[in-house]
This record gives sequence, structure tokens and C-alpha cells, in this order.
Amino acid sequence: MIVGNGLVASHFRRLGLIRKDTVIFASGVSNSRETRTEAFQRERSLLQTHLNGTQSRLVYFSSFGVATEEYSPYLEHKRQMEDLVASKSAANLIFRLPQVVGKSENPNTLANAMIHNIGNDLEFEVWAYAERNFIDIEHVASIAHEAIAQYASGIIPIMSERSLSMPEIVRIFEEILDKPAKFRLIETGAPMPADTSKIRDLAKKLGIELGGDYARRVLKRYYG
Repeated sequence: MIVGNGLVASHFRRLGLIRKDTVIFASGVSNSRETRTEAFQRERSLLQTHLNGTQSRLVYFSSFGVATEEYSPYLEHKRQMEDLVASKSAANLIFRLPQVVGKSENPNTLANAMIHNIGNDLEFEVWAYAERNFIDIEHVASIAHEAIAQYASGIIPIMSERSLSMPEIVRIFEEILDKPAKFRLIETGAPMPADTSKIRDLAKKLGIELGGDYARRVLKRYYG
């Protein structure tokens, strides 16, 4: 069973990655800048319904930001949802995702925001020391499907091998759009250490190369 209609859920359906014994919960708050209590409560209520209404194993998609020291209402909500999933059953599985790249109309994704701001000559802030990690939605679906079969439980990050600084990311989008970005560099932010230890062998088995210039290749695939 797949819960949700967003990028992750739609790719699981399109690829036929449906398991009778597993609930794929990919329906929740998708805007990392969200602050509304009612938006968070909507996800909590839906998640509790599926946790309480089935004996099946549940797979929850969270954010890799939960593993950092960064704080936001969105990340605090995701931490609480992870606790809820883990406390319900030891068989449940949590995937932590970075910036997922795919064909999406969601204006709140970092990639779509970059395209919008640079393409429309809008000025925006760039955190000098912040890092973000990108992964192709098709690789998320393939790796997650394999991991569901291999791992009995736990928390598994699905990400590429190298996170990029925000200035690096801006330069890639300048290259893609062939125009300069108008931004203010803010002296703040923190690194995002990549953790592919649990998926390295799975990615290799699937023929997915997550190292090198992976992020640039993925961004150019969808936006170039």
C-alpha cells in the first residue's frame, strides 16, 4: 500500500514498487519552511491512522536534516514523527532523504526555487557555509525498494556521497541557466555530512554511482 501523491509516492507507483506486507507512507508536509500547526497535525493524524489501523510494516520518509543540529518547526515535527513510527513497532523502517530531484511543480523545493529566482532575476540570500545534498527520485525509489527487502528495521539515509555548499549549488544553476544569480551572501550555515554507509552496497548492486559529480549530473538531467 502506498500513501501519498507526491514525488516519492508517484514514483513507487509508476515503477510498480508495491508490497502487500508494507505500507509506504509518503504523504506529509513537503515544505521545509512550513510553520503552521494544522499542517503538521494533518500529517500526524494520517500517520497515526495507518500505524493503528494495520498490522503491516510501515516505511516512513523523513528528512536527513533531522540528523543535523539544525532547528526548524519542520525538522522538529519530523523528529516527532520518527519517534512515533519507531515506538509503534520495531519492524518499521525510516528513510531520511536530502533534496530529492525530479519532475515536480512544487515551488518549495530548493532546485525549483533556484530556477525561479535566477530565471526571473530575483535577489535571494545564500548561506555561505550551508550544505545541501541532492539525489535523483528514481534512485531513491530503487534504493528504498532494495533496502526494504534487506533491512529489518532502523533509520537509513538515502543520499549521494557528497554534499555541496550553497555557493557551489548557485554556480551549477548559473551554468544551467547561462545567467548570473543575484544573491546576498550571508555568513552563516553548517555542513551536511553525507552518510551512504548503509546504502553503498545496494547502490552498487543497482549500478547507481552516487559519487563524483553526481549532483551536477542529476541537476542537469532535470533542469539542463
